[in-house]
Amino acid sequence: MLCELCIRFGKQSSFTTGCTNFRTSSLTRHAESTDHKNALSASNMQTDLKRAMARALTHQEEAITTAQKTAYWLEKENVATRKFGSLMKLLRQAGCPNVDKLDCGENAKYMSKPSS
Repeated sequence: MLCELCIRFGKQSSFTTGCTNFRTSSLTRHAESTDHKNALSASNMQTDLKRAMARALTHQEEAITTAQKTAYWLEKENVATRKFGSLMKLLRQAGCPNVDKLDCGENAKYMSKPSS
């Protein structure tokens, strides 16, 4: 018998090299071992991190789509593109969903200042 979880996370036990003892007590002892619990915890953390990253990417993509729709509206209505920043500011103040997610940090935003 092998424990794929312990193998994946580099743990050392008889279940990573091949256990030939097929007793229930061996399985119970392995499941309660610190190494197996640590491997299980690491696996759960990896899964949680992947979910959080996917959720963050989805929110950023929605925010970028909002900005693109705003730029499209400016062009369609023949409004100067230099008004993009002030329109985005208005949308943010009005509580438009996703606009706040355009900020990736204090100095990184998905909006640019108009060129002079």
